[in-house]
Amino acid sequence: MWAAGAFPDGAADVRITADVPAARKVLTEWPAPVVFCGSEIGKAIEFPGAEFEKQFPEGSPDHPVIDAYRAAGKMPYDTPSWAMSAVLYAARSGAGLFRLSDVGTMAVDAQGRTSFAAGANGKHRYLIADPEQQQKIVTALVELAAAKRQQRRFRPQ
Repeated sequence: MWAAGAFPDGAADVRITADVPAARKVLTEWPAPVVFCGSEIGKAIEFPGAEFEKQFPEGSPDHPVIDAYRAAGKMPYDTPSWAMSAVLYAARSGAGLFRLSDVGTMAVDAQGRTSFAAGANGKHRYLIADPEQQQKIVTALVELAAAKRQQRRFRPQ
């Protein structure tokens, strides 16, 4: 899973332009299939800022993600969800929340723009937002964000 790019092709992405040679190396040498979650997913599916305030009210214990969210803008604000959507897909890939592109090969040009060419010999795919699933996706994102960490007790052997 890689939260980067814009698909099937689009504007350069800072997560790619930060190191184009490294992105190219990963694309060509990574041995396993890779699913991409592009910026178009984040634009189509925003995490509702009101949920941050409901799930993590002011004065709640320190939480670095919530602290960063609060520091980034005037509360509450909705935020693009491409990274959270990538995590959601990785955690619940069988839930049918997203559609997948055909198999193909992703490429990165010198300016950091991604492009996709469908082909049976490729090992890349990208997520496609299904408008009919949007509310289910947002609900699942809220559930994941609000999940309480479970304390595990380890027994000595």
